[in-house]
Amino acid sequence: MRNQRLLLTHLHAGIALLLFWFLPPVQGSAQSAQTLGGGACSLAGIRTDVRPDPAGQPTEVSVAMFMVDLTKVDDVAQTLTGDFIVLQSWADPRLAELEGCQLPLANVWHPQLDFLNSGPMQPRRAEDADQVEIGPEGLVQHQQRYFGSLATYRSLREFPFDRHVFEISLLSTEYAEDELSLLVNDRQTGRRNLLNISDWTIDSVTATIDTYVVETTGRRLSMFEFGISAQRQVGFYIWKVMVPLALIVAMSWTVFWVSPVQFGPQIGLSATAMLALVEAVTASYLVSKERTTLALRLDAVSRWAFPAAFGLLILLVFGV
Repeated sequence: MRNQRLLLTHLHAGIALLLFWFLPPVQGSAQSAQTLGGGACSLAGIRTDVRPDPAGQPTEVSVAMFMVDLTKVDDVAQTLTGDFIVLQSWADPRLAELEGCQLPLANVWHPQLDFLNSGPMQPRRAEDADQVEIGPEGLVQHQQRYFGSLATYRSLREFPFDRHVFEISLLSTEYAEDELSLLVNDRQTGRRNLLNISDWTIDSVTATIDTYVVETTGRRLSMFEFGISAQRQVGFYIWKVMVPLALIVAMSWTVFWVSPVQFGPQIGLSATAMLALVEAVTASYLVSKERTTLALRLDAVSRWAFPAAFGLLILLVFGV
């Protein structure tokens, strides 16, 4: 009996040893090895500060931008706030044997694209969780999601009947145009149909490639430009600014239909029209927060109305 128990114990130990040696590792362990660059995804001998084929043609990087949402367009601060996904892909033959691997972005060469527009754009994924996928023949694919505000300079001379193309620019300051060439990925460039913006109508989005010249050095950089074509919805300004001002001015004209004998009602009506006009102009000024081009445009709409009402009062007092 004792020999049988001893035999079973050795048999179980042998089976456990065979399972340990021959069974493949669990999926989580394989994924961890790919992520950390161990085993089949080792990056030994590959420099991350040298682009593919540094002595050859410029490295081509395909870029796409997808607008997930647009939440705010600030005319005073000249900024827009939105949610964007940036996708990049390039070929690195040095990584051809790592097909199927997922590696940290910092462990491979990448074009180091950045926003040219000033503003606090924050990536959704932290740097240590930012990864790339290696495809066939060393095709590297990377995507990152950003949310925040960017400066978009524009003229408001045609306010409120203005149309604009808000431009968001991406470039790499590390590589000149003869080292890095950006290409547009039209297939993945676009926008979501439902956007959380209330006072603008978004017509379309486009992507183009341009050349940015550094003013101080004359260095030429390849630049990706994402254009958002938008038109302001004018209904609010027509009904809240222009129509009330027109009614107030029309009210001041009614003094001509009041009998000159009724001098008191004429004075009262003119004074009321003046006070209402001053209140409307002041309100439009305060809404704009500060005296910018927007405030000046609102004032220009009513600039002719205040002298008209004041002139009518002077004519009424001294001409009748």
